[in-house]
Amino acid sequence: MLGPPRPVHRMPPDPLDTPRALREALQRFAAVFEQAPVAMVVGGLDDLRFTEVNAAFEQLSGWAASEAQGRTSAELQPWPDTGMRASAHERLRNGIDIPSLETRLRRRNGALVDVAFSACQVQIGGRAHFVAMLLDITLQQQARRALQHHQDDLAAQVAQRTAELAAANAALAERAAAIADLYDNAPCGYHATSPYGLITAVNQTELSMLGYSREELIGQPALRFFTPRSQQLFRERLAALRTEGRLLDMDCEVLRKDGSALPVLVSAVVVRDAQGRHVGNRATLVDNSERMDRAQQIAAMQRELEHRASQAEAATRAKSAFLAEATTTSHAAAMHNPAPAAWPSTAAITGFSPRTSSRTMACTRCMRARPLAGVTPPKLEMSPPLQKCPPSPVSTTARHSGSAIACSSCVCRAARKGIDSALRRAA
Repeated sequence: MLGPPRPVHRMPPDPLDTPRALREALQRFAAVFEQAPVAMVVGGLDDLRFTEVNAAFEQLSGWAASEAQGRTSAELQPWPDTGMRASAHERLRNGIDIPSLETRLRRRNGALVDVAFSACQVQIGGRAHFVAMLLDITLQQQARRALQHHQDDLAAQVAQRTAELAAANAALAERAAAIADLYDNAPCGYHATSPYGLITAVNQTELSMLGYSREELIGQPALRFFTPRSQQLFRERLAALRTEGRLLDMDCEVLRKDGSALPVLVSAVVVRDAQGRHVGNRATLVDNSERMDRAQQIAAMQRELEHRASQAEAATRAKSAFLAEATTTSHAAAMHNPAPAAWPSTAAITGFSPRTSSRTMACTRCMRARPLAGVTPPKLEMSPPLQKCPPSPVSTTARHSGSAIACSSCVCRAARKGIDSALRRAA
């Protein structure tokens, strides 16, 4: 912000108003001006022409004093920024000093040099002049630019590292979410306990299995949610768990919030720190109800199989007894009716010829034409009521392949007697 105009500097009057004193003062001013390490220029404000330049200006700008004197900055064009030159001239004409202004100076060979420019207005011989000083700050500007470049690089690296860190944090958060989801929605119940058996963490699967909320389980003893039998079983296995460090597939029952018991398989491991100290436990609960139901179904099927096997064995024994009884009865009938010397013809007995019917033959008991019992065994449960075979005037018997033949009625009677006898013995 620009301050108020400063008063115009005037040369102090020489206390010795003599030509000698004036010459000495001029010599001192010329020596200071010429040997000053800062480039200096003196010129009139009315025409802006340079009247004096020192050796430092010659070295800095590349213009010799003889070339610069009597010329304006517009002719020499030392300022790439023409707007800065016009602004500086305006301020100096208004009596406003320019304390310090960083800009660039164009040398005679066209090279650009960083300078600090300052100027003020002075009165020389009743005429307004400007005195300008230029300080080469190229090294400082180079250091500043290098520092700025370094800061820019550092800022870019910080931004890159920040982006990488953000990406890493996002990946870490995503992985943490995946691990949390894997833990919380695992296919089995999972909980962690302190060394004293208090629940410190539990997943959603176990909460759904038991029907509790997370707040209702955290801080509670894990054994509180086991049935008394399972609590006793776990206490019996606790020493082995601490010694071996793990417990696998222990058949237990846990209590749901509604009071029902849920069969589960419990596996647990002991957690130790780097020094081997017991710092906690981790346990899994697997729903075992379906396996238990299958086991009960298999047991019921085995019992049914054993029952049916017993029935089949009894039926086999009854069949064996029936066959034995039927054989005995057949032999007894054959011995009771001995064969005569001459057999009547089959047609005379049955009215059928063996050639025309191979399914009928005379009964050795009743001597009536009946279906052969040996050809079509009767069904016991569908047999007609027992009745005595009607008497027959035929007293002879027939033989078929050397064996006695009985009709279905006679066989049914004998079979029923044999079955009843066999069942009584089996009972």
